[in-house]
Amino acid sequence: MKTIMKSNIWIFFIAVTMMSCSKGEDCDPNDEQSPCYSGIVQGNQLLLVEEKVNGVTDISFLYNEENQITTYRIHPKDGVGESTAVFTYNDKGNMISATHSHAGKHVYREDYAYGTDDKPVSGTWTYPHGVVNLHFEYTNNMVLEKISALNGQGYALNKYTFDSKGENLLRTELNTDGTLLSIMEFSDFDDKNYRMTGFPWKWKTYSINNAKSQKLTGAGVAGTSIFLDHIWKYTYNDSGYPTKAEIYDRATNKLVETREYIYKKAN
Repeated sequence: MKTIMKSNIWIFFIAVTMMSCSKGEDCDPNDEQSPCYSGIVQGNQLLLVEEKVNGVTDISFLYNEENQITTYRIHPKDGVGESTAVFTYNDKGNMISATHSHAGKHVYREDYAYGTDDKPVSGTWTYPHGVVNLHFEYTNNMVLEKISALNGQGYALNKYTFDSKGENLLRTELNTDGTLLSIMEFSDFDDKNYRMTGFPWKWKTYSINNAKSQKLTGAGVAGTSIFLDHIWKYTYNDSGYPTKAEIYDRATNKLVETREYIYKKAN
């Protein structure tokens, strides 16, 4: 359970911080009749349906009539082993559960209980062979996420720090069993709409603007370390959403990758 919990915390973090219509649907962002049309119309509220990395679909989203994400897909580079999360919401629009699968097999389920301010106070991650408990504390501009396995085989303390208005995520720190896994820092925010519209884990991983500077310091494999320092240069549509991000290494000014964002109009 300790190994599973550590792996899932790390995988979730990378998927969230370094970030639809299905392939069988008529989903052409350039076709005005398509449900995924990302027309350049000022003032439109848009929903992200697909993100591409270097021209290849990386993640995609499906939504319900209330503009809530119902399905989140991580597409594998080799076309095999897609990861999927399916979400359920309460009558206030808060995400209360998420069921995760990989390559068609169930992996784990998230469940959350909310307080009076529409922020979760506790939760569980339920795996086939055990349960992990979560407890949340909110202090000033920080969210503390305490994670512990019922059998005592693992403990994590994660910290999410926002700006003074609580609008943009500035720093994420992940720790497991007293060991620092990673620190992610965000800065130099634009004044445009955040590209990851409607993200379900809003209490800890959401911003209203896009960070143009991102740094990652993390523990790698076999005692190695990871350090990334990137500059994100965005192209926007008339509704103020990024349609493209060119990501450069700060030290060398070399292009690392290009991301494209495809939206549909919100209901």
